[in-house]
Amino acid sequence: MKFNSYSSFESLARINENILAKNPFIGAVFLSTFQKHHKENIKHYFLSFKDESSEGLIYAQQFKIGGRQIKGYQKKNNIRKRINSFFLGMFNFKIIGLGNNFLTNEPSVSLQGSIKNQDLFLKKLIKKFSSEECVNKFIFPDHFFKTVGVEFPTKEFPKLIALEVDEDMSIDIRSHWKSLDDYTNDLSKKYKKRIRSVFIKSEKLEFKILNDENLKNNQEKMQSLFNNVRESSAFYSVPFNVNSYADFQKINNPKSIIYGCYLKGELIAFSSEWITNNKLYSYFIGLNYEYSRSHNVYDRILYNTIENGIKKGVETIVFGRTAAEFKSNFGATPKKSFIYIYLKNPVLRFFLKPILSFIKPKKWIQRNPFKA
Repeated sequence: MKFNSYSSFESLARINENILAKNPFIGAVFLSTFQKHHKENIKHYFLSFKDESSEGLIYAQQFKIGGRQIKGYQKKNNIRKRINSFFLGMFNFKIIGLGNNFLTNEPSVSLQGSIKNQDLFLKKLIKKFSSEECVNKFIFPDHFFKTVGVEFPTKEFPKLIALEVDEDMSIDIRSHWKSLDDYTNDLSKKYKKRIRSVFIKSEKLEFKILNDENLKNNQEKMQSLFNNVRESSAFYSVPFNVNSYADFQKINNPKSIIYGCYLKGELIAFSSEWITNNKLYSYFIGLNYEYSRSHNVYDRILYNTIENGIKKGVETIVFGRTAAEFKSNFGATPKKSFIYIYLKNPVLRFFLKPILSFIKPKKWIQRNPFKA
């Protein structure tokens, strides 16, 4: 197995187009746009690999994670939580993430053929980063191992530390839903009352698709609105740069659409969508929480997203990982997710493994808004 690394997609040696076609989120234009607008506190890697049975592309990122950034994932045990926060707060990790930190539920590996020796593949990949970048801490999303054909990562690679992370929330669009009214008709009495209430409270809001001029004129405001949401998250690393939207809207696949939410002419929120392969991805919203509570802004955005998905004829809407219980009120269901951490230093691994084992997503109640 031979790996070749490149600093940009443009410098990447010619690769089989069938590999790139499998996943538009690691296409040339899409990743080049991400790199163009995200250069601060992050380093991008593009790797090609090839052997006698497989050929592929890997997109990876280097960034830093402070221990206190993940304290929101700890179990609700006050003593352990304080201990973990104390120890984790002492660390500031330089990490290689074998995935896209901005799109955590989408694989950043595209593969043609099959990797016969996954053990050798992983060892060579780690060795390449360790020797060339002097990084010895790695995060592998669960979809990385699924793509390369590893079903039980910790069984096949015992030195990995498995961490459960927030579930990926999504809703499947039922075949008879042709409008939001059809969706509403499938709701139970309680949730029909809820959606009516949301639309009444949000009736003064105006939603419109933002064009290039709108995006340019509202860059600072949109970044501020996004930062409001980011800072309220239990975990975050590198911030998303909203200036990238103008370039994303020029890409045909995935198709990017950004909606602005206005109240009396003032932009108070925005939402963004990517559409590809019969899926709508609802990502990167921005909110003014003062108006969000009084006008049910976030609720209205999610209902609008469902309506957009129905109109676009997608099969699934992906809502992402945050606010799982809240999103379940709209019919979203969870997909359990894990990341796998590899610490090359055995001493650090010995001390951190028991601490990291207590990091868990917050428990929540799955709601079912539909009729029985």
